[in-house]
Amino acid sequence: MERPVILVCDTLPFQLVRDEETGHLRRDDRQGDTGGLQVTCGSLMKSGHGACLVGWPGLYMREEEMVPSRDDVTTSTATSSGSALGIPVVPVCELSRDDFAKHFAFAAEMVTPHLHSLSEFSMGRWDDWEPFGLLGRKFGQAILKALDVQPSQHAPVVWVHDGDSLLIQVAKFLRNQETSREYTLSYTHHISFPPWEDLQRFPWCNEVMDGFLGYDDVMFMAQVHVNNFLECCREMSITVKVNEDGGTVFYQGRTVKVRKVAPSCQHDKLMKLAQVAPPLPLGLKQGCKILLGAERVAYTKGLPERVRAFGHMLERYPEHVGRVCYYQVGVPAGTEGVKVSRIHLKVQEEVEKAIFTVNETFGTPIWTPIHYVPRALPHALLTGFYRDADVMLVTSLKDALNLVAKEYVSCQVNDPGVVVVSKYAGVSEIMDEALLCDPRDEDGLADIMHQALTMPLWERRTRMNKLQSRQEGCCVDAWVEKVLDGLQ
Repeated sequence: MERPVILVCDTLPFQLVRDEETGHLRRDDRQGDTGGLQVTCGSLMKSGHGACLVGWPGLYMREEEMVPSRDDVTTSTATSSGSALGIPVVPVCELSRDDFAKHFAFAAEMVTPHLHSLSEFSMGRWDDWEPFGLLGRKFGQAILKALDVQPSQHAPVVWVHDGDSLLIQVAKFLRNQETSREYTLSYTHHISFPPWEDLQRFPWCNEVMDGFLGYDDVMFMAQVHVNNFLECCREMSITVKVNEDGGTVFYQGRTVKVRKVAPSCQHDKLMKLAQVAPPLPLGLKQGCKILLGAERVAYTKGLPERVRAFGHMLERYPEHVGRVCYYQVGVPAGTEGVKVSRIHLKVQEEVEKAIFTVNETFGTPIWTPIHYVPRALPHALLTGFYRDADVMLVTSLKDALNLVAKEYVSCQVNDPGVVVVSKYAGVSEIMDEALLCDPRDEDGLADIMHQALTMPLWERRTRMNKLQSRQEGCCVDAWVEKVLDGLQ
C-alpha cells in the first residue's frame, strides 16, 4: 500500500505575481535553477510520488486565494489550492515578503553558518530566535490543511526538505496541535551538520536539536553529518538516549530514526541529454581547455578561494596562459523575491573583485581568463557545458552533498574530463576517483587544477569509467523508494 507523500519546501518552484490593477495572481514558472534542493523536489513531483506540495508562494496570499495554473490567472474569490506539475499545491498563506525575508536573513546569517561549522561568517543578532517560530507556525498550518485533503485510509508521509534551516521549528508546532490524523514527519537536511565542538558555540544549540528531534525520521546527505548529529545527541544537555546501533534516538517518549539517504541525479536522462546538447560555440571556447564551476554564489561554495587559486595556477604554470578558460556560472544566492542577505552580497563582491584582479593581471586583447555568468543557464546549455568542460570544479568550504559533481559525471559522454571535489563536500565520500582538494589551500588547489588539465587520456578514462559505473541505474525514483521503505 503506497502512502501519500506531502512534499514541503521553503518556496514553491514558481513565482506568483499580483496584478497591481486587478489584484489577480499570475504564475511565472522559474527556469534553470541549479540548486540541488530545487532539482530534487522538482524530480520528486515529476516522478509521481508527491501527493501534495506545500511551500511559500513568494508573496502574501490570503487564505481564500488559490494558486493559478501555469499561464493562468485567478481572482481573489477562488478557493482551490491550485496545482504544480500535476499535483495539488497548498500555499503558505498570510506570510509577507518582509517577514519571510527577515527570517531568511537570520537563517542565512546566523543559523546556517554554525551548522556548516563556518561561524566566522555569522552576521546575525543574538536575540532573534523567538520570532523564528513564525515560520514553523505558518508552514505547520499549511501542512495541516494538506493533511485534511489526503485519503483517510492511508497514513501520509510529511516529507520536509530544508536547504536553509528555515523549517527546523515545523515539527515542534505540529506536535503541539491536536489532530486525529496519523502521519509520519520526515525531515531531509540539505546542508551540513557540525560536530558538538562547533554546535555548542551556537547560543540556541538546544533549540536546534529540539527542532530536529521533533521529527520521526531525520535524513542527512553524508555519513559524517549523521555521525555529527548523533554525537550532538549524546553530548547535549536535554534528555536524549542514543541507541548503540547508531540508527535511532529516543527523545520525549518517541523513537527518532537518523540515517544517511543521499539523493541521486537522473543518470540515464542526463546522459541522453548530453548526447544531443548542441556543442559550445567556438567563440565561447576560444580554442581553450575549459574549467567549469556552477553553483549558487554562497559563502559555503569557496568561490573567492577558487578564483584566486586559478590565478595562482596561471602564475605558477604559465604554459596555461592563453590556453585555458575558466567559466563560472554563479546563480545569485537566496530565495526568489527576497532580498539577498548581507553575507551572500559580501561573498558576491569578493568573487567579482577576485575575477577582476585575475583578468587584469593575465588577460590579453584576444584572451579573457575568467568568464562570469551571474545567472542560471537554460538546462540544455548547462548540460552542454558539463559535457564539454575539461575540468569540473566543486571546491566547497562545506557542502552536504553537491549534486553538480554527479551531474557532471553523468554528462561525460565524449572525451572524459576530470572532476575536482572538496574533501569537505559530502559527495567526496562516494567519489574516490575524483581529485580531492582542500579549498582553503589555494596554492594546493592551483596544483590540482594543473594536474587535472594535464592528466593523460588513459587516466581520465579509467577514473571516469569507475565514477560512471557507480552511478548507473541511479534515479530519483530509486531514492524515493529507499526513503519510504525505511519508514515502514
